[in-house]
Amino acid sequence: MEKDVKEYPDRRQVEVDVHRTLHTLDICQAWSDEEKKKKQNELQELIDATLVKTLEVDGEKMNYYQGMNDVAAVMLLTLGPNSGFQTCEIASRFLLTDFLQLPFDQGLVPLFHLVFFLLKSVDPDLYSLASDDGLQPMPIFATSWILTTFAHDIESLEAVQRLYDVLLASHPLMIVYLCVAMIKLYEEELEENAEEMQSSVCFFVFKAPLKKLNSLDQVNRLVSLALEFEE
Repeated sequence: MEKDVKEYPDRRQVEVDVHRTLHTLDICQAWSDEEKKKKQNELQELIDATLVKTLEVDGEKMNYYQGMNDVAAVMLLTLGPNSGFQTCEIASRFLLTDFLQLPFDQGLVPLFHLVFFLLKSVDPDLYSLASDDGLQPMPIFATSWILTTFAHDIESLEAVQRLYDVLLASHPLMIVYLCVAMIKLYEEELEENAEEMQSSVCFFVFKAPLKKLNSLDQVNRLVSLALEFEE
């Protein structure tokens, strides 16, 4: 991975976001300030190289989006700088393409609609609860789930890695199935808080971090639910 890269339009935003990254994952908690800074520098280089190389090699206009930093961080921590870069580059061409190439609404909103469409199909009552009886047309609470593929919302690196294994080996719409599975996984909590919280129940229940997902057993349960929906 090249360390010296050209400037690109979003580089300042990447620097800001990288500074806010690598604080919440459990593996980061034991790091010294020096170790954290070193990893953040590696993350900056990884994102720089991914965006510049993809733009130059393929002639594709890739615009950084907030959330890519969390995705890249997981790949860096799991695979190291070089293999992490290679994986992030591949992900940018396939898994993250809609977010990198399309305007925000065009890349994200269709997935929002699919999440609620599928939820309504498999569990109309839960859909009614999550959408406030249809008054909320989109699951805005799932924004970071989709944009960071859950990396922003789960503290356990091992749990996030398990989800990335599934996402990288599956159809691109697996993120939709996982979002619906997440809502189902928290069904009891949603019902318990529905009367008191009313329309804000999802934002209350799903506020990060999602403690339930720090358990690999729960993550595997989430994956099993998602695979059922895929069928």
